[in-house]
Amino acid sequence: MISEVYPKEIAHELRNNDLTVLKSKTATILEEKVPHTDGLHTYLSVKFPIINSQGKISAIGGISTDITERKKTENVLQESQEKLRALFKDAPDAIFLADVETGKIVDANFAASQLMQKPCEDIIGLHQSQYAVVSSFLDITERKPAEEALPKSEEHYRRILENTSEGYWLIDHN
Repeated sequence: MISEVYPKEIAHELRNNDLTVLKSKTATILEEKVPHTDGLHTYLSVKFPIINSQGKISAIGGISTDITERKKTENVLQESQEKLRALFKDAPDAIFLADVETGKIVDANFAASQLMQKPCEDIIGLHQSQYAVVSSFLDITERKPAEEALPKSEEHYRRILENTSEGYWLIDHN
């Protein structure tokens, strides 16, 4: 009996899968989880009724393939996609994703929406050439004043140092 081999919950689930095949009288494809010494394994199982010479179901046949590693890979890929999606969505830079063949924008993040002053839904489907040759923009509005002030500040301190007759020390506290 299956309940003698597996824990009660697992045995119950496997038995229900068998009953589904008996009830439907057709082959069924499903995933089944079974404990092993190294942890829970996932199987892709095909279960089917075996018909005897009287035309009645006499047994259930099954073929199972261990897909545990594939499931782990799928989970890692899904987690990676979720992280990438979050990075894309929350990036401070405007990002447009365009179809390589058609050039149509297939996605845009919030920063792109802000930059274009349009909701993402209105950007998606447009051709990338309507906006720019490149598909990534960086809004430097806040950084621009600091970049413009830097050369002036450097020139100011350079003049002070060049015109001083005294020695000076440069101390880096880092």
